[in-house]
Amino acid sequence: MNRKFVYILMFLLSVVVTPLLAQDLPTGDARNADFRLRFEAIKHANNNIPDFMKMPAGTLYSLPNGTMDELEDKDVRGIWGREFEKTYGLPYDNFLAGQKPLEVPKVETPPEEKKAGLPLAVVATTHWYQSPGFWVFLLFLASLLAATLIIWQRSRVRAGRDAETARRNSVAARRRAEESEREQRELRRTPAEIGPPMVPGGIPATDGPRLENFFEQQAANTFAERNPQYTGGATPVRIGPITAGIMHGDGQTRDLDNVWHNMHIDLPGRAAFQARFRYPDGTEEDMKAWQECMNIVRAGGGMRGFTFIANTVDGTVVETPQPPAPAPVAVPHPAIAVARIRAAAEDEGFSTIKIGNRLLTIERGVHFDVDDATGTITLSGTSFEMSVKPKRRGRLGNQTSTRTGTDK
Repeated sequence: MNRKFVYILMFLLSVVVTPLLAQDLPTGDARNADFRLRFEAIKHANNNIPDFMKMPAGTLYSLPNGTMDELEDKDVRGIWGREFEKTYGLPYDNFLAGQKPLEVPKVETPPEEKKAGLPLAVVATTHWYQSPGFWVFLLFLASLLAATLIIWQRSRVRAGRDAETARRNSVAARRRAEESEREQRELRRTPAEIGPPMVPGGIPATDGPRLENFFEQQAANTFAERNPQYTGGATPVRIGPITAGIMHGDGQTRDLDNVWHNMHIDLPGRAAFQARFRYPDGTEEDMKAWQECMNIVRAGGGMRGFTFIANTVDGTVVETPQPPAPAPVAVPHPAIAVARIRAAAEDEGFSTIKIGNRLLTIERGVHFDVDDATGTITLSGTSFEMSVKPKRRGRLGNQTSTRTGTDK
C-alpha cells in the first residue's frame, strides 16, 4: 500500500460516509421513530391547526415543552418541513424529490391524557450506537487511523533507509578523501624516499668517471630488458656529454628493487642528470636520473614524464667534467714489436703467423710469415725454414713460382 492509494481510500470513505451521517433515515419514510413520536406530540399541542403542511408564514405553533415557534418565509412545507429541517439539517423538498407522498400516521390519544391536557410522551425506540451511520463513521475513523499508522511506519522506514544511505555515502566519501590524500602524499615524496636508492647519497656532478660508468650500465641494462632476444656484441653508445640540471613535473621513478613509483615534483625542481644514448638497434633515448639517489626516471603509468632543464651560465649549458684523456704511450717499431712477440711465443712454445705487421700466435711451435711487399710466405719451425715467393708474369703470360727450403 503506497501513500497515493491511502489518500484515494480516505477520499472515497469520506464521500460515502458524509451523506449517510447526514441522513441517518429509514429508506422510503424520511423519518425515524423518534421524529414520528416528536411530531405526534407537536400535533397534540396544536389541535387547532388542521393541516400542518400548508401553514402560511408567521404562523405560531406550540412545541411539546410549551414554548412557541414561528414559521418563516422559507418554510414552504409548513410545520412539517420546519421540524424536519430543524431535526435533520436537510432541505425537505430536496430529500423528498422523487418519493411518494407521505402520510403522517395517526396516533390515538389515551382518554386520560386528553382529560389532563398533557403532551404526548415521546419514547425513544433506537439508540445512537444502533444507527448504521455510527458504524460507518467508526469504520471511517478506523481506516483513517490505519492509513495514518501505515504512512508513519513507511516514513520511519524510509527515513532509516535514507539515514543509512547517507551514512554509507559519508563513509565512502571519507575513504575516497583518505585515499586521495594518501596518493597525494606518495606522489609528493622526494626521489630518495620512494624506495631503496640505486646509489646511496647520489653522485656529485664533479665525479665524471662515476657518472659515465653509471649511465653506461643503466643504458646497457635498459636495452637488454627491452630486447631479451638480442645476442649481438654491440653495446649502447653515449651521444654527447652528461648534462647536470633540474627536473620537475609528473613521471615515474625506479628504485633499486626495480619498482616504478608515480611522482610529482613542483618547481623549482630537484637536481638531476641527463645523458643521450644510441642503442644497437639504431634508436636513441635520453636517460635521466635524480642526483640525490641516481634512481632513473621515465614517462608511464599515466604520467607525462618529467621536464629536464639543464644548468646554464650566460645561456650556455654547463656540462659535467669529462675524464682526462690518457697519456700517449710510445709504440715501438712494428719490426721490433713482431720480434718481441715472436720471442715470447717461442719461449711459451707457441707458433706465430705474421701477416704484414700483424702477428698471430698459435700452438705447435710453427711460424708463418707473409710479406705484404713481396708476397713471400715463410714457414719456419725449430729445425726448418721454408719460403714461397711469387714469380712475376712473363711477356708470354707464363706463371711460375719458386719454393725453397732450408733445414737448420
